[in-house]
Amino acid sequence: MTVQIVRDEKKTIEGQEYRYLELATEKVSAFVTFMPWGVQVCCKNSSHKVWRGAGRLFNSIQDAIEGYKSADMRSILTTAANL
Repeated sequence: MTVQIVRDEKKTIEGQEYRYLELATEKVSAFVTFMPWGVQVCCKNSSHKVWRGAGRLFNSIQDAIEGYKSADMRSILTTAANL
C-alpha cells in the first residue's frame, strides 16, 4: 500500500519537541502528532469533518497501531513510526 506524506513539520515548544505529520493513502488520510507524552492520531473521516474532534491519544506509536483495525490506518501509522 502506498502512503503519501502530505506534511512533515517539527516544532520545539518550551524545550519540548513535537512532530506533526499528515499522511494519506488512496482511501484514508490522517494527522499524527508525536508529543513528549504520547501520540495523537486523528483520522480525517466524516466524523472529524463534522465535529472537528481531536482524535485519539495513545501512550506509544505501537499502541496506536494496535488501536486500529483498518489496514490503511495501520499503514499510515507504520510509515509515521519509520520516519
